[in-house]
Amino acid sequence: MSIPIASQEELEEALGALRDILEDVSFPLETPLASDGAKATSEVLRQLDDYILPRLSRIDAPLLAVVGGSTGAGKSTLVNSLLGENVAKATAIRPTTRRPLLVHREEDGAWFADQSILPSLARVQSTDVDDGAHSELALADSKELPEGIALLDSPDIDSVVEDNRRLAAQLLAAADLWLFVTSAARYADAIPWSMLNEAVSRDIVIAVVLNRVPSGVGAQVRSDLSHRLAERGLGHAPLFAISERIDGDGRIPSEDVAPSRRGLRAYRTTGRLAPRWPGRPWPERWTRSLNSATRSSRGSRSRSTFNAPCAATSPGPTGSPSDRSSPPSRTGASCAARL
Repeated sequence: MSIPIASQEELEEALGALRDILEDVSFPLETPLASDGAKATSEVLRQLDDYILPRLSRIDAPLLAVVGGSTGAGKSTLVNSLLGENVAKATAIRPTTRRPLLVHREEDGAWFADQSILPSLARVQSTDVDDGAHSELALADSKELPEGIALLDSPDIDSVVEDNRRLAAQLLAAADLWLFVTSAARYADAIPWSMLNEAVSRDIVIAVVLNRVPSGVGAQVRSDLSHRLAERGLGHAPLFAISERIDGDGRIPSEDVAPSRRGLRAYRTTGRLAPRWPGRPWPERWTRSLNSATRSSRGSRSRSTFNAPCAATSPGPTGSPSDRSSPPSRTGASCAARL
């Protein structure tokens, strides 16, 4: 017996109804958990507005890769190096990035300029990221990006500035892919690992860039970081190690950043960052939550059910059925009808 499947329109209706309900939620009594409840409600609303609803309405929209990580890890330098041009400002002053910078291909500009995603951030056409404008998103275009990919240079997740930390968390929640950047000197710090643990619990797609690795210790540091990632359920995450070398333009040499660049192209094309990408099923709790929301909003039509995207049975690169699921947020246009 076939199971009725909720249409994309029905799913959008259900999530819109959920958003309306949450917007009316309040915690007027000063109970011990009132502030926690208000914070959780705000976070869910922001996730719906910043990512879920806009992504559902345009599942073929460009993918957003957020470059986030520790203070001084070299995030802006990595962005410039991936692009092959100095777009993001990188200096020795910490923290450098306060206003986030989103770099996209020229043909993808409309998707980001009209505030379809991250609607609470005003758009500005500027690459000055160090003026403390935490309510703005700077936009720039680059022809060097892979088609269908945008890069967002995020503030430090462990910044001493509270607004930086808050904004970094918001941006990471809106990401299709998180490029977590750390360094050989900072990879064991506690705050970045707490963010990684949260990313694991939310099934966020992650790649790790181990930057600024001194000569002679690469194997040792990479092995230790790989072990720590595996202990936290991130053994599948691609790990790109980059040396301390910087060229005359202040960027990482092209040959050092080439694996990371290939990973971005592979992710856009196949839904995988690298051949190491493992089988990861569509999280059952997502399916249960979406089914519940759909039933609640439709009343008597409660028998319709949301099904996991078809990535698990879609053809692999050779045309044979793939044994590795694509990331849940990247189901592709062919699966859109099943939503």
